[in-house]
Amino acid sequence: MKKLFIIPTAVLTAALLLSSCGKNTDQHPSAEGEGTPTSHFMDSIYNSDAPYIYEKISAIESLDFSGDTVKSNKHFLVTRDADSIIHIYSTITGKEILKYNEFAPITASTGERAPTVSETSTTDYNIFSFPAKDLHILAVSKVKTMTVSYENINSTRPAETHHTMEVTFYDGAGNIFYSASDATLKAIIGTPDKIPQYMKSTIVYGDTNLFSIDNAVFSYDKTTGSVAKVRDFDTTAIPRILFMSDEYYYSIDSTSHTLQVFDGSLNKVSTAILPEHTELHLAKYGPLPNGNVIFQYRKELPSTDEEYDIISVEEINGKAVSHKYDLITLVVTAATGDVESIDAGFVINSIVDFDLLDKLSGTNEYKKAFNSVSVIADIDYITEEKELSGGHMYSDIVVLSDDGTVAHSLKRKSRWIDIPKIIGDGIFAVKTLNDEIEIIDRDGNTIFVYGTTLAGKSDTLIKTDGAIYNVTTGEKIFDASENDAIIKSTSCGIFTIQIKNELTAVHADGSTKLLGIFNQADKTLDDFYASNLGYYYIVYSVTGQHEYFNEYGEKLGIFDNKIECIGETFGGYLFHDTVSGKYYRMTTAKVSNK
Repeated sequence: MKKLFIIPTAVLTAALLLSSCGKNTDQHPSAEGEGTPTSHFMDSIYNSDAPYIYEKISAIESLDFSGDTVKSNKHFLVTRDADSIIHIYSTITGKEILKYNEFAPITASTGERAPTVSETSTTDYNIFSFPAKDLHILAVSKVKTMTVSYENINSTRPAETHHTMEVTFYDGAGNIFYSASDATLKAIIGTPDKIPQYMKSTIVYGDTNLFSIDNAVFSYDKTTGSVAKVRDFDTTAIPRILFMSDEYYYSIDSTSHTLQVFDGSLNKVSTAILPEHTELHLAKYGPLPNGNVIFQYRKELPSTDEEYDIISVEEINGKAVSHKYDLITLVVTAATGDVESIDAGFVINSIVDFDLLDKLSGTNEYKKAFNSVSVIADIDYITEEKELSGGHMYSDIVVLSDDGTVAHSLKRKSRWIDIPKIIGDGIFAVKTLNDEIEIIDRDGNTIFVYGTTLAGKSDTLIKTDGAIYNVTTGEKIFDASENDAIIKSTSCGIFTIQIKNELTAVHADGSTKLLGIFNQADKTLDDFYASNLGYYYIVYSVTGQHEYFNEYGEKLGIFDNKIECIGETFGGYLFHDTVSGKYYRMTTAKVSNK
C-alpha cells in the first residue's frame, strides 16, 4: 500500500539532492562542516525512533446502500433504484443524505375561481460536486416550477410561469453547512438556468483549507470531511488567500505590492509593504517555521553594472549576451508586517512546510519522522563566479530557520538525487545519479543496489536476473532458474510464481502462499486477478467463490460474485456487486513497526 514520508511534488521540481555533514568523503562541498554530529548517519534527517508506517487493505465491510451507481467521488455515492428514486449517500458516515423521485409526477390543482384557473407544478433536482484540492462537498439544487393558466376566463391572457429555487450544500459527512434561498439566488443569478454558473462561483483558495460561497468563507477538514464557517465578509472584501502556515493565512496584492497576514479566524494581523519593483508573479515565497514569510526574486540590472549577485550568459545571433541580476531576499515578520532584507547566498526553487502538511492531513507523521525539520527548501548555490550552474554539485535540500537562513544541509551523499524514504525498521531507499536505488541502514552502510527499471511496485521486493530479492536484507527469496519457474509481477505489489500447474504468491513482506492448481484432475484454481486500483488480489476457486486477499496475503472476504471497484472513497475503496446489488467498502489501516 502507500508508503509515507515521500516529499510532495512541489519539492521535486528540481532534483532532490541529499548528502552529508561530518567526515564523509562522498559529501557535498557546500555542506562541509554544517550540521551536528549524530550517533547514526541518518539521524540528521530522521528521528532515531522514526516509525516505518505503511497502509494496507485491512477489511471489507458491507454498506447499507441500494440502487445502480449514477456517479461517485471520494465522499459521495449517487444511485438510482428500480422506482427511479435517486439516493445520495455519504461514504464517510454511510448515511443517506437525500432521496427524491427523478421523474416526479406533475401535480395539478384548481384555483379559487374553478374551473377557470388551473395550476401545474414540477420539481427538478440537480447534483453538483466539487472534487478540487481535496475539497469534497456536494450541492443539490431544487427548482419548483409553477404554471398558471387563465385560458378559460381570458383567452388572450398568456399562461404565467413562476420558479422558486434553493441550493443546499453538504459536507463530506453528509451534513448541511450552507443553503442559498430563493431570494438570494434571484438577487445573484435571477433564473434557474444560471444555477450551474452560480456553482462555478465557489472559490477554493490556493494551497489552503479554505473556500468561499457567496460572502461566507469556510474551512474544510480533510480527515473527517466536515466543513465549518470561518466568517462572513462583504462580498468584495473577501481576501484572496494564497497560502497558509500552521498559525496564519496569507494574501498577496500585486497591485498594491502588499502581503497581508490573517489569523485563524481571518482577522487581519498585519500588512507588509513590499518594494514596488518586486515581480510578485516571479517570486518564490513561503512560510518559515515561526510563521514569518520568506520572499525571493531577481531584479535585472543593466549589463554594464559591475555590482551584481548573479550573472547568466546566453548566445544571441552568435554573440554572448550577459544578464546581470540583484538577488533580493526578504523576510516578513508576520506579527508586525516588518520587512527585512537578508543576504541568502542561494536561489530558492521551492519551499515545503512539514507542519502545514501535518495540519492539512490531520496527522503528526512528518513531525514524528523528521528530526528537527519543519520547513525545507530546494535551492541552488551560487558559484564563486556568481553563476547558477544548475549542476548536481550546487543543488541542495536545506532546513530553513526562523530568520530565513540555512539551519543545516540535508545533503548526505553527493550521488543521491532524492530524499531517502523509510522502507523498513531503520532501512532507507534513495535514488542515485546512476538511475539506481540504493538501500542503506541508519549508519549509511549500503545493503543492496538495484536498477530502477527492475523494481516492482513493492518497496521491499524486486525482480532481477530471474530472481526475487528482499531489498531490505539483500536476501534472495526465490530463484526461477533453480525451479524451472515463471516469475510474474503484478500491479498490486506482489509477485506470482508459476511452476508447472501451481501458482504461488510472493507477498510484499516476502512470505509465500500457494494459490492453487491449474489444469489437472485435482484443479483448485479457476482464475487469478491482481487489481490495478488497489493493493489486493482475487483468487477464483473452482467452486465459483471469489476470495479477496491484501498484498500481505491476509484474507479479506469470500463472495459468490466478483465485486467491482467503482472508485476510491474516504479511507479505502468503494465496491459494488452488480448481481446482488450490494455495496461494500474496502478499508485501509495504517500499520507501524513502533
